[in-house]
Amino acid sequence: MANLELISPQKTATFSFATAPAHNLLCSLFLLNEDKDEISEWVTQTKRRLTNEQLEANKLTAALASRFLGGTSWESFSDWITHLEGYNAIEMRDWMIEDFRKACGQITDTSLDDLPTAAAILADEEIYLALYEEVYIHKSPEKKCDCDAHRKEFQLYQQPNALKELLVSHLTWMWNEFYQNEWQRALPLLEDSIQAFQSVQLFGNSTEDALRSITGREQMPQIWDHWIATVENVIVIPSIHIGPYLMTIDKTESTVWLIVRAHIPEGASVSSPSLTRSELLMRLSALSNETRLQILELLNTKGELNASDIQNQLELTQSATSRHIQQLFATGYLHQRRLEGVKHYRIHHQRIANTAKALTGFLQK
Repeated sequence: MANLELISPQKTATFSFATAPAHNLLCSLFLLNEDKDEISEWVTQTKRRLTNEQLEANKLTAALASRFLGGTSWESFSDWITHLEGYNAIEMRDWMIEDFRKACGQITDTSLDDLPTAAAILADEEIYLALYEEVYIHKSPEKKCDCDAHRKEFQLYQQPNALKELLVSHLTWMWNEFYQNEWQRALPLLEDSIQAFQSVQLFGNSTEDALRSITGREQMPQIWDHWIATVENVIVIPSIHIGPYLMTIDKTESTVWLIVRAHIPEGASVSSPSLTRSELLMRLSALSNETRLQILELLNTKGELNASDIQNQLELTQSATSRHIQQLFATGYLHQRRLEGVKHYRIHHQRIANTAKALTGFLQK
């Protein structure tokens, strides 16, 4: 018989929802830097309109500006820009270096006393790059550290006025030139999605169960394990650009800002024809690729394989294999588990059946 006194209660965070234009803009700017399939037409078209120099400025801006959201769900883009403009350039730069130190300590589980000081980091590019490489080893071992991009960051740290000018001018230009009209188009859909999220019963669920309900995913990224276990508040921000992917774009000790696709979650008591079509299009788009269908066919035959097995049997490159698997997993068509430290994948047959059912229901309306 179980001893109820020894059973720890599940961790339950408080969930709230926001349109958060500053977070939404930064999410879209990050997506411009990604080589991901099936995000949004706006991202694809905007990327084509930007020069290589503008894309490089965007990459730097997105990475650095996200540190200045300040744990606030800004009600307007102009409020956030005013906040950025109020910083002293040198204090802004120094704060960023110290914030970088803290992030390195948290990710690598290293005491701040054992890390180089902010002055040492600022004085030596190699120390800065070595810390980033250590972060990649712990956070994203499958990715290679983008040393060229981080060298440019380091060079900007030596010119705090230029650093501040880049952040404010690029963000303002992207908003005025590309994003403002898109925001007006997106806002009704974001509000519909928030209303749908709020109609789902989350009270009493563990944080992980609540995230499953909101995201429509059975599995959360493994890298989230720590904050899922400790976070007290999750602010969910819907995006019409992010596709099947998820993004954490801001975090304090107690709160995480989580970007998810704008959609109608299962069990919601409200509906939105536009979001229903968008959700169905996202699911079908993931299947409208020959390589992804070959991966599903192979897994249907073999049962369960790791990425290397899939790569070898279909004669794919490592990057192509990773990209296609990531999309199938993000869209919910694959289960994932670790076996002896290696990720293995198998088909989520129920998800495929649900997609077929959703298409049938859509056509019968």
